[in-house]
Parts: sequence; C-alpha cells; structure tokens
Amino acid sequence: MGNFDHTNTVRVPNHAKLRLPTLRALKALGGVARISTIEEKVIEIEQFSDAITTKLLKGGPQRLLYNRLSWARATLQSRGYIEKSSRGVWRLTPAGEAALTAGDAPAMVVPATAVADSDGVADADEVDVQDEKPTIEEQLLQALLDLTPAAFEKFCRALLLEAGFRNVEVTQQTHDGGIDGYGTAQINDLMSLRVVFECKRYRGSVGPDVVRRLRGSLDGRADRCILLTTGSFTPAAREEAQRAGAAPVELIDGVRLVEMIQQYELGVKTELVVQPDWFASL
Repeated sequence: MGNFDHTNTVRVPNHAKLRLPTLRALKALGGVARISTIEEKVIEIEQFSDAITTKLLKGGPQRLLYNRLSWARATLQSRGYIEKSSRGVWRLTPAGEAALTAGDAPAMVVPATAVADSDGVADADEVDVQDEKPTIEEQLLQALLDLTPAAFEKFCRALLLEAGFRNVEVTQQTHDGGIDGYGTAQINDLMSLRVVFECKRYRGSVGPDVVRRLRGSLDGRADRCILLTTGSFTPAAREEAQRAGAAPVELIDGVRLVEMIQQYELGVKTELVVQPDWFASL
C-alpha cells in the first residue's frame, strides 16, 4: 500500500478528506450498506469525474480512489464511527451519527495533523495505518491473484454453486469464444436460465471489448452471461454491459468477489457473536 500513481496530474482526494464523505454517504443510505454501494454514493455526492474514479495505483489492479476509500473506512472504523458485520455490511454507529450531527465538523473526522494530499505524499494518519496488518479484504484479493488461471476458474465455479446455480461446469475447450464455463440459474420451480461465464484473473480494468466479445459468444447457447474479474471494470465496460437492446452482461469485480467470499464463507471463517448494543440501537 502507499505506492501511488504518478503518471498523470489527476488529483485524487487523500483518505483523510474522504472520511466525512463516507459518513455522509452511509447516512444517506439509511446507515447500513455494503462497500460497493457506499463507494457509489460517495462518488455521486462528491461528483467525482471519470478521471478521478479510474486512476490506478502504481503497479496494482486497484483504482486509487477506491484504495483511499478503503483507508478512510479503516480509520473511521478504528475510531468507532462505523462498524462492519461478519457478512461485510457496514453500519453507521452512534458515534458516527454524532460526528455528522455536530455540524458536519471536519475536525471530528480529519485530524489537524494531516499533511498535504498531493499524490504520492501520505498524510500523517496514512503513514500510521500503513504499518498495520493488511485488511481481510486485501488478503482475500491477494489470495485470488495468487491463484493460477485454472484455479481461479475452479473458484468461480464454487462461488456460483454457493450463489445457488446448478450444474456449473468449467469448459475444457481452449477456443470457446472466451467462455470458461456453463451453469443454470434456477429462477423458480418452473423457470431457469442457461448461463455462460468468463473468468479474468488479472490486474487492471476490463474494457468494453471483453464485454462485447462475451456477449457475442452466447450465439443461442445460453440466455445470460457473467463476467468475473479480480480487477475492475471501466465505466465504458459497465455501460456496454447494460446497453439498451443488447443482452445484459452481469459484471462481478474484485470488490464484489471479496464481498461474496465473506458472504458465503469460502476459505474464511467468521465467529458469530451476539451484540446486544446493535439490537438496542434499532
């Protein structure tokens, strides 16, 4: 962590400046939401441009903004403003509510010791946080990146089975139009959909060409397609996936993969502990 992209002049707010927007986003979402939803809300509230949202970390698959949003959540969590359930759902705590109620005072979230936010220069808190153990999300993403392509396909098969798909198989054909496997999504007792999926275990962002190619591979063989990657999707890829008049393509990025790993407890174990304070706060 901390190796920031110096390749262009786009300035991404440092994590200290993203804490208050994170609290505001979570508040706007009713106080409870998953990571991807919170991040989308921050982008909406702050009106971040595509240049800001797509800038990558130097040498890594993660986008700089999302990296810094992760640090913002880590700091907010350490200070008791937000908390995360074992299922990956984030919640605004009473302390976080108080921080927002007190006039949205940035001083309650951003310490006076924070230094300049120029790219490549970490603020005081960022230096402290970087010495901590990688988060579970970072460890899980790295575990996926360490898999061989074949092992990643097996992981995707296991994930789809846990999500309720049936008859999921990885294709052995090396030239099958990008298709890595097939499965059946059971909608109800009377209806099911034939699904094909493609697995992209690599660093960086997936562009619209990959989405179009996968859609083209349907060719009557299936009803829907799913594209899974350890990286991210460009805005153009997301737009192409939902293009009007074309078969929709479901996109699962690295952030969502990590959320689903925790949700279905694939390779991780969570301890169930009753928290009376949580119920009392409802």
